Amino acid sequence: TIALDSPTPVMVVRFDCDNLAAFPPAITRLLVPLDGSLRAAQALPLAANLASRLQVPVRLVMVIDPVQVLPPAYAYDPGAADMLTGIRGEAAWALTQAERLLAHRGVNVSADLRTGPVVRSLEAAVKPGDVLVMATHGIGGAPGSRLGSVAARMVTDVRVPLVILRGSQPVDIVIDAHDERLRYQPLSRPTA
Repeated sequence: TIALDSPTPVMVVRFDCDNLAAFPPAITRLLVPLDGSLRAAQALPLAANLASRLQVPVRLVMVIDPVQVLPPAYAYDPGAADMLTGIRGEAAWALTQAERLLAHRGVNVSADLRTGPVVRSLEAAVKPGDVLVMATHGIGGAPGSRLGSVAARMVTDVRVPLVILRGSQPVDIVIDAHDERLRYQPLSRPTA
């Protein structure tokens, strides 16, 4: 529970006590899961700072799960494909904004937009040498919950180190966004 209560980011590292030669693990890339929310985007400044200090690239990953983003009534609707296309467009735009933010800070950054179940898609994106950098709550963060469902699964299921940042309702953040309740709102969008 230290990671949940800490006002500063906490790194969770699993290691084999019988094989201490493999510790500490070599860090070759930071993997940052985003969901379009301001809370998840709170991990971006931390990732930029860590990437600069460690001289490693950052891979941003956003996952669209059609089961979660489309109402069940639209499961067989011919217009569902158009709705998913719109959601993919918004997600791609949000990833581009996050990429620009990190690139502006001098970080070697790339992005990956995936479709499928969120946790399984994130697990598939993880490679040896990765460190996950994420906030505790994104869109899926239930009020009153101490750890968002995706963050909880990543902490327990993924075997790479994870830096977890307690997500909070953003008060002052560099990145603007539309209503936090939207599934994939842009990280920033020109108004004119």
